[in-house]
Amino acid sequence: MTKAFGKELDIEFLIKMPQKQKLLILGGTIILVVTFYLWQWYFPVREEIVNYKNQKMELEKKLKTLQGVQKEIDKFKAEIAILTSQYQKQSEILPHEEELPKLLNSIVDLSKETGVMIKAFTPGTIQKLENYQEMGVNLKLLGNFHSLAAFMDRIGKLKRIVNVEDITLGNPNLYNGKILLNSECNLKIFSRQ
Repeated sequence: MTKAFGKELDIEFLIKMPQKQKLLILGGTIILVVTFYLWQWYFPVREEIVNYKNQKMELEKKLKTLQGVQKEIDKFKAEIAILTSQYQKQSEILPHEEELPKLLNSIVDLSKETGVMIKAFTPGTIQKLENYQEMGVNLKLLGNFHSLAAFMDRIGKLKRIVNVEDITLGNPNLYNGKILLNSECNLKIFSRQ
């Protein structure tokens, strides 16, 4: 007799059992041990492994998405650099409203450089349009044909956008051996808002 848990166990009945019953008890015990193992350790660990694999797949997807976004960010940075460069070039062509007096002074300086006298300089009002502003300026000029043509050519070559419109030439006068023409034109000056 063997003692277990403070009680005596009679194991002799196992010896007297038929072989089939012994094998069934052994098989049942093995099945119980394997089931207990599977239930307590294998299935929970397997579930964790599946969860980790799913998390890994989700993180890999996010990584690919973020890498794609990174490539897009690099493209956008390149586009921003190009657009900034274009904006700076456009800023030279289309000045801010505050820069208009400087532009008007440069037009007066051009008249002096080309030998054209400005008899009247009448700035108009600024018209605000959708993306820009424009201002008209009426000029009454006096000079020989070559000087007037050079003056208007130099205005056309300014970095800023200035249109010369409605040019009239007339009333030629002889002054110090030169033929001087009275001329009138309208300038259209564009600026940013």
